[in-house]
Amino acid sequence: MPTSPPARTIIVGDIHGCIDELRDLLSAVALRPEDHLVTLGDTISKGPDSRGVLEFLLTRPRTTCLLGNMEWRLLQADREDCLHTLPEALRETLESFGREWPRLREAMRRWPLWHSEVEHLCVHAGLRPGRRLEDQTAYDLLHIRRVKGRQGSCPVTLSKPWWELHTGPPVVVFGHTPMPSPLVSRWALGLDTGCVTGGHLTALVLPERRLIQVPARRAYAGPA
Repeated sequence: MPTSPPARTIIVGDIHGCIDELRDLLSAVALRPEDHLVTLGDTISKGPDSRGVLEFLLTRPRTTCLLGNMEWRLLQADREDCLHTLPEALRETLESFGREWPRLREAMRRWPLWHSEVEHLCVHAGLRPGRRLEDQTAYDLLHIRRVKGRQGSCPVTLSKPWWELHTGPPVVVFGHTPMPSPLVSRWALGLDTGCVTGGHLTALVLPERRLIQVPARRAYAGPA
């Protein structure tokens, strides 16, 4: 009898409410029910259908959604009763949730900050180099882009992207920092390729470590 192909892990970069592109991408990777789908945070805001993205992700089995800074900011404003201070894109996202906001809020509150996948560690923004995972702050996992480091024997302290100073293991798979194409280095894989601003939506397929992209149907927001 023919055997079924082994289950895969499909890791998707920042979706930002781009539901059509998410469908296009999952069709391109030929997502199967047994595959594990992992999203790297910032599933909502700026794009056309944040609610549609959440409804899909929350109803699909074998799906892990990481918390991104967009979800964190929305949840934080809700906890502090200051939703009126949110930027326009997040206020519009909240309005689109309507009466479903309490249910969606409780689901997002359960989302983790990281997910481990054998040799790969999935986070939204990145890691502070030189610290163990358990010593990372939530702020760094959600927001980090650059850190201060030294270049050789140069006494001047320089600001550098965190992934240039991360020496691993593990290999960190992250989003948050939009790039024209996926970042691929020995110890880091960046998957935010600016779908919401007219770029691409990118997935990493494990264990073969294959990158698959689909183009944005249009730009829904200006560059960050």
